[in-house]
Amino acid sequence: MSAQTFERHERKFLITPEQKELILNNLKDYLVLDERDNNKGIYNVYSLYFDDDFDEIIRNSVNKPIYKEKLRMRSYKLNPTDNDKIFLEIKKKYNGVGNKRRISLSYNECLDYINGNTRPTFSDYLSNQVLKEIDQVLKRREIYPKMFISCKREAFFGKEDKTLRITFDSNITYRNYDVNFSSNEGEILLEDKIVMEVKFGLAFPYELIRMLSEIGLYRRGYSKYGKVFEKTKKLNNTDKRK
Repeated sequence: MSAQTFERHERKFLITPEQKELILNNLKDYLVLDERDNNKGIYNVYSLYFDDDFDEIIRNSVNKPIYKEKLRMRSYKLNPTDNDKIFLEIKKKYNGVGNKRRISLSYNECLDYINGNTRPTFSDYLSNQVLKEIDQVLKRREIYPKMFISCKREAFFGKEDKTLRITFDSNITYRNYDVNFSSNEGEILLEDKIVMEVKFGLAFPYELIRMLSEIGLYRRGYSKYGKVFEKTKKLNNTDKRK
């Protein structure tokens, strides 16, 4: 088992499939595919977001504070077996800079831990440090998997700039019932739109700035969990008025 940490600036854009093809065509000399599991850059991402009965974590997040954090469980396959790898991740953002810290566990170990049973053990310092941070999040309030969100992702890395990562998320699905990895059933969040996320080190790549400006694309904040929360809150309010 190992922990991984990522600290990068993030910019998000809401684009059309046509704009995605234009972007990729213009950047083909600058990007390489993320060849995860030999899938040619396209794979499914399944996430369970943690919150409490009052949705305090996501309520705080959508208010855009200087500092915010989220806890999620992530799998890259549905119906994971007890021994399949799962990531337990804590995402932090301070003043626009994102930091993701995660530990890798078997699915069975992860469920055992979040249910308050056996705390996992690691042999390396970094994994233990991340685990302590997750301990604090779990102790701060009574949270549990509250929302399932999945998407189909196409991912690229910078050919020269290894800190650059661009992802395109489509087919975004969510559900706030049966919050587990058993199926991909749920509601569609976006119709005919793609969330493009650019993660980079110190500076946003010049070629990307120039190209996005030419086609009239500008950054916008877009949190999948945040948008799902806003959408479900509106639906609930509409139901109450009936």
